[in-house]
Amino acid sequence: MLHSVSQNQLISVLILAAVLLHYTSGVQSHDEKNLTCCKGASPARITTKIDDCIIAEVSHHCVPAVIFLTQGTYYCSTPRARWVRKKLEDLKNEGRPCRNSITVTV
Repeated sequence: MLHSVSQNQLISVLILAAVLLHYTSGVQSHDEKNLTCCKGASPARITTKIDDCIIAEVSHHCVPAVIFLTQGTYYCSTPRARWVRKKLEDLKNEGRPCRNSITVTV
């Protein structure tokens, strides 16, 4: 019985790790080539000051995303997240609307 409990716990941890990997893949990028393309996007709220944003276009390898720049770090965020839509509206009202990306397929 103890063996099956440990095995169940291991399976739970592996599932949790897979879910976390899914939601964080593509979230952060320091590579300037990827500023127009996100391999994944996260609904997680960004808590640091957002300096700029880019609306990423969808292509064969890229998912729909809003790319936020904060202190030199880029985050790919899910466009459907309520906080993202609000932040886009706030930036637009501040006279800092997001730029549209140029589709780049590498």
